[in-house]
Amino acid sequence: MIDAGLSLIIALAVTAVLLTLRAPVYVAILASYVVFAMLAGGVELLVESLARAVMSVETWPLAASVVLVAWLAILYSESGVARILGLELSRALRRPLLAATLTPGVLGLLPIPGGALMSAPIVDAVGSLMGLEGRVKAFVNVWYRHVTVFIYPLASMLILASGLSGYSITQLVKTLAPLALIMFLMGLPLLRGGGVVEGPLDLSSLLRGLAPIITAATLALALTPLDAVCPRLSVVVAATASLVVFAWLNRVRVGALVRSLLDRRVFEIACVVLVAVAYRSALIGVDLSGLTSLLGSSVVTISVVLPAILSLASGYPSAGVVVAIPVAERAVGLSVSTVCMIYMSAFLAYLASPVHLCLVYTAQYFKERLVAVYKLLAPMTILMLAITYVWLGVIQ
Repeated sequence: MIDAGLSLIIALAVTAVLLTLRAPVYVAILASYVVFAMLAGGVELLVESLARAVMSVETWPLAASVVLVAWLAILYSESGVARILGLELSRALRRPLLAATLTPGVLGLLPIPGGALMSAPIVDAVGSLMGLEGRVKAFVNVWYRHVTVFIYPLASMLILASGLSGYSITQLVKTLAPLALIMFLMGLPLLRGGGVVEGPLDLSSLLRGLAPIITAATLALALTPLDAVCPRLSVVVAATASLVVFAWLNRVRVGALVRSLLDRRVFEIACVVLVAVAYRSALIGVDLSGLTSLLGSSVVTISVVLPAILSLASGYPSAGVVVAIPVAERAVGLSVSTVCMIYMSAFLAYLASPVHLCLVYTAQYFKERLVAVYKLLAPMTILMLAITYVWLGVIQ
């Protein structure tokens, strides 16, 4: 056996290599967990931490909630409801500034890899009306797609952060909400223009698309007291209700429900959750004092640098959250502000990652080089990270 801190460094290096080779994020996290457990405690630590994860009363509600959310997202995409929702939102809002910012924001609540392509045609059309150049359209599509999702109660990353830290989703959302407003306002100076988005509004289609999302968000927050009975029960109930509402309003056939549930993406997110809980169990069960001498024990290193590196390399926000929260718990302690800092650092690094599918697909759609988009995205992301650090430091 070797020092647990050094074991974690080696495990993270393995993760980075696998992510660089474009391995699926669940494979990279699983490999990181196995390497860490074997080096730090051998088969005994591996088996014990996995058994604790499987037997924990918190694991299965957490897994159920993210599986249900992934299922809902796939249904939105494959049924075509997401595309229709985007179109009707643009017609309902009419004003180009609102259509260009709020449409990708609402569609961003559907956590589908590369899902920015759903809002890109709308942003393109509205942006042309406003006289925006291609790189600005690409920035708007990526930036505003992610303004809302990080405070959406059914976002799988938020559910995971809540499950690993022990803080409720309501606590995290209350802390993060002002940052979402700041992020929204930051992009507005790039948007200029007027006019009206034409076309008749189909109110029925708009409501069918929005109702499941509104149902999920409302119930997840309103039913938070249920979490005292069973962790994450509020989210499980909210996601289930949202699925029922979606299936009923959009007349989804049983075959379509089954096919979407069996989608590999549902399996992958379930694996991420189980491995994340097991990884946390393994990290808590060993002495990580050596890690502080290797990385330093500052809050900046643990809560900003570590999650940012992992999510930037992977293009997945969960990569930074899964590792950094348990490390921070041992090294600097977990306040709400620390958890939110880790969450935002991972989220913003993921947003700007060169392997982030939304960014890559958006640049391709608008026929813009990534370098041109980065000239707008990189400074805004860095500034937002700095504002986040100052804001969370003030309320600590």
